[in-house]
Amino acid sequence: MALNFYYFLKLLKKEKTEVGFYLSTLLVLSSDYLAYFIFPAQFIIVILQKFPLGKWLILTGLAFLSFSWWISIFLGQISNGLSTASAVPQWRQVVGSFGLKPLALNFVKFTVGRISHPNDLVYLGSLLARSFYITQLN
Repeated sequence: MALNFYYFLKLLKKEKTEVGFYLSTLLVLSSDYLAYFIFPAQFIIVILQKFPLGKWLILTGLAFLSFSWWISIFLGQISNGLSTASAVPQWRQVVGSFGLKPLALNFVKFTVGRISHPNDLVYLGSLLARSFYITQLN
């Protein structure tokens, strides 16, 4: 994710990093599904920075198309999960559910994280520094 965001920021600065961004997007798609949250974040930054949406959409879309071979595997995983959930009713409690509450809880966990109180100022400073850096790109 860090590599992808590195190339994304270079893309915002209008540097020639299309290949690096594309390849790092493929790496993000190959990693854990939670890493996919980087794309809505990048979309918001593209909109706020008034960066040409087309370039980002084309590069991200090409990466998604290149990774489309994985859809059959994903559908198989969903099928296995659904059959396990119907065979073992407690499985749903272990895995969790989908809804507004878990979605909001995931957002808070990613935003705030599981940090102890002494480290709050460090994370807050890091968040503010990153936000300041992004706003200074123009």
